[in-house]
Amino acid sequence: MTTELFSNNAQTYVNVLGGIDAIQTFIPVKSSSLFPSASGQFRIRIDDELLIVTSVNGNIFNVLRGQENTASSAHTYGSLVTLILTAGSINNISGTSGPTGPTGPAGSGYLPSVTSVDGGGPAFIYLAQINNSFVELEIDGGTP
Repeated sequence: MTTELFSNNAQTYVNVLGGIDAIQTFIPVKSSSLFPSASGQFRIRIDDELLIVTSVNGNIFNVLRGQENTASSAHTYGSLVTLILTAGSINNISGTSGPTGPTGPAGSGYLPSVTSVDGGGPAFIYLAQINNSFVELEIDGGTP
């Protein structure tokens, strides 16, 4: 499993005259300085497309296009590029594609069937270590 990387307030824009087409797997950006640079992956949004950045080389993002049921599409020069947290990234850090998955990688865990705070049904708590801090995400299962 690939390590999911995060950073706060990471934004830049597409930096190639003429933009990029729908199949290009490298994205030139104005600056990558606010984005993660360690080994792993992170997710970005450009217009209505979600992409996974698999590596960064200077100000070039190597990407997998059209992720999480979005369509790969062309993007113009100056299109906003934003690092985002998605359902796919949560599933990756929890080590599961659903609420019955296994324990995730070192530094994260999955605790199934925790009582919901509203008493309406099971809740699922995902724990992840991000930048030497633990983040807890609770997803309430609601009434069964």
